[in-house]
Amino acid sequence: MLRQAICISGMLLLMSCGNGTGGGYVSPLDALIQQDEGEINTALIQYRNSPTCNDPSILTVTGMTAVIGSDPEAYNSGTFQTTLNNRLFSADALNRLAGAAMAKGCREVARDTYLSVITEYTGTAYAALRQRAQIGLDDLRAAPASVTPAPKSPRPVKS
Repeated sequence: MLRQAICISGMLLLMSCGNGTGGGYVSPLDALIQQDEGEINTALIQYRNSPTCNDPSILTVTGMTAVIGSDPEAYNSGTFQTTLNNRLFSADALNRLAGAAMAKGCREVARDTYLSVITEYTGTAYAALRQRAQIGLDDLRAAPASVTPAPKSPRPVKS
């Protein structure tokens, strides 16, 4: 009886390790996803701070979100929930890229990116992200084409 209880406890402990809730274990797939998400977030910051509309960081964001969102070998080998989370992150990153492009006055980049979210992320799970993209498109259409983005306010200098 004691042996059976120890075996069951061990199995439960091992099961909790695989989902990231116990023991600090991160699967190789989860580590790869976390690394790529970090690179995407860094590229989004670089794009926001870049003076041009076609900064190379766009390719980092669009390329990596395409891989995370659709590559069955690299990312979709996990559970359904893992795959869904990857695609949700990808669509959100594209919406953030489009928003950054719109704030910079890069209308074509913003429009094309919002449209890609609307057309590529179908299904009820992505409805809120598509709606966010549609609102961005509506805002883009409503804004006059000649509006330039506001300059960044200088940061206060510490004495």
